[in-house]
Amino acid sequence: MAGAILGRAADGDVEKLRKFAICVGLLFQVVDDILDVTKSSQQLGKTAGKDLVAHKVTYPKLIGIDKSLIP
Repeated sequence: MAGAILGRAADGDVEKLRKFAICVGLLFQVVDDILDVTKSSQQLGKTAGKDLVAHKVTYPKLIGIDKSLIP
């Protein structure tokens, strides 16, 4: 969005980019949540299951793993 704003893009185009960025961020978070409960620490290259231990609200915890996988 910063590039669009600095490049003086039309307000409508900036809004489209904002919505796109939100969707990409949400997608990233859902995938990260799913990987945290379905992969090992070795596969992830980081500690698996951290969110569960920290009692974080994740998509798999909130709606279940099956619904988290549905696009």
